[in-house]
Amino acid sequence: MVMPRLSTALLAAAVMVAASAPAPANARSGGQPSPRATERAENPYAGAAGYRNADWAARVMETAAGTADPVAAARMTAVADQPTAVWLRSISEVGGLRRHLDAAVAQQSREGRPVVLTLVLHNLPNRECGRRAGSELRITDDGLARYRTEYVDPIAATLAAPEYAGLRIAAVVEPESISRLIRFTGPFPDAHQDCEEAERTGAYADGIAYALERLQAVRTVYTYLDIGSAATLGWEVTQIELLDRLVAIAARTPAGLGGVDGFASNVADYVPDDEPFIDLTATIAGASLRWTRFYDWTLYADETDYTTAIRAALVARGFDERVGILTDTSRNGWGGPARPTAPSRSTSVDTYANESRMDRRLTRSYHWCNQAGAGLGARPAAGTVPGLHAYAWIKPPGESDGWGEVPAGAPRPEHYEQYCDPNTSVPCCRGSAWRSNALPGAPPAGGWHREQFVQLVANAYPPVASPPAGSPGAGKRGR
Repeated sequence: MVMPRLSTALLAAAVMVAASAPAPANARSGGQPSPRATERAENPYAGAAGYRNADWAARVMETAAGTADPVAAARMTAVADQPTAVWLRSISEVGGLRRHLDAAVAQQSREGRPVVLTLVLHNLPNRECGRRAGSELRITDDGLARYRTEYVDPIAATLAAPEYAGLRIAAVVEPESISRLIRFTGPFPDAHQDCEEAERTGAYADGIAYALERLQAVRTVYTYLDIGSAATLGWEVTQIELLDRLVAIAARTPAGLGGVDGFASNVADYVPDDEPFIDLTATIAGASLRWTRFYDWTLYADETDYTTAIRAALVARGFDERVGILTDTSRNGWGGPARPTAPSRSTSVDTYANESRMDRRLTRSYHWCNQAGAGLGARPAAGTVPGLHAYAWIKPPGESDGWGEVPAGAPRPEHYEQYCDPNTSVPCCRGSAWRSNALPGAPPAGGWHREQFVQLVANAYPPVASPPAGSPGAGKRGR
C-alpha cells in the first residue's frame, strides 16, 4: 500500500500545533494524576507476574511431546510457562472469562505477588473489516447494541466481581480496528465496504468508547488503545489521523484522555523492536532507504522508534505523560539462519534494505498471515525504559491468523483469505503481486498451528535456551 505522504517538516509542525492546542475539557491537565490513577499501580506490569494460560501451555506441551528432536522439544517446554493474553473473540467466550480469572487468583496466591492478566477485547460489529475472516456481529443487524449489552457489559461485570479485586487486568481494546478504518476507508485504493460502513455509522468509535467507559469504571482494569505498528501506520498522514481518532474517542468517555493507561502496538504483527542495520534517514548511492519497496516511504524502521514517536505525540495531544506502551513481541524475533549479522555492502538501495533488515517478510504492509521465517521475540517482561510498560505475547504464539489453503480444484470456502494461502500471490506495493509468504497447513483463525509454533521457537531471538538437565520441565512431555 502506498499511502499519501506529507513532508516530515509538515508532520513535525502538526505535532507542535497539537501540543500547543488546549486539551479537551475532560482530559487530565498539567500532568496531574486523576483520583483513579492514585489508587493504582502506575505500570500494572511492574512487580507483577504475568498470567500463565494453562490452555496455551497444554498446546505447547502437546506439540513438544510430538517432536522427535529432543533439543527442539526441550526449547518448547522452556517457553510453556510464559504468560500469554486471553482473547475474547465472541459473546460465547465471555462465559469462560471467570475460569481464567479464577486461575489468575490461584496463581497469585501461590506466588505471593500481584498477577496481571492481559485481556483482549476483539468483537466489534463488522470486526476486521477488509478481511474475509468474518465477524459474529453485524452493524446492519443491531450489532452495536449487542456488542454493548451481550459482550462488553458482561465482561465489565465479571471483572468487577469482588473476588477479583486483587488482580490487575490489562485490557487491550479492539486491536486493529482504528488502524483498519484509517487504511481501508476514503480515497485509499484498498477501501472496503465493511470498513466504509463502520466509518459511516461510527460503530467502531462508538463501540470502543463504550468499552473504555465500562472498563474504566472497574478499578483493577488498565485500558490500552491500539496504535497499529510501524508497518501499518508508519506514514506521516496516517500518524496524524491516528492521533486525531484516539483523542476523539478517549474524549467521549467520562474519564477523558486521563482515563487511558496506555497504548498497544504491533499486536499480531511482526515488526522487530530494533533494526540495528537500518537507518531510514540514510541514503545508498544517493537513494533514500525510505524509498525502497520494503519500507515504502514509512518513517520508522522498527517498533521502538515508532512507539517512541507516537507516544510523544499523544502526550503532546493531552494524554497523561505517564501513559505507557505495551508491545507485542510474540512473533517479531526473526532469528535463525536468515538473520543478518552485518549491514549489506550493496550499492543498490533495495538490495541494501533487503540484505540488512531483520524483518524477513517480502513486504511489511501486505504480508501478515502466518508468515514464514518469523520467530519468538523478547520474552514477556515489564519495561525497563521510560514509556514502555511491557513486552507481552498478546498474540499467543502458535495461534493461526487464518485458513486460506485450498486444494487444487476445490471451491474456495466462505472465509477464504488469499493472504493466508501459500499458493497464491497477493496485491502489493506499486502495482506488484507477490507470493503471500504464508505457512502451509494453517487452520482457521485462532486454531492451533503446530508448524508455526515449531518455527517460532526455532527462529526465536533472543534464542530459547534448553532447560538444564534435571530442572523442572527438562525432558517433560506432558502436562
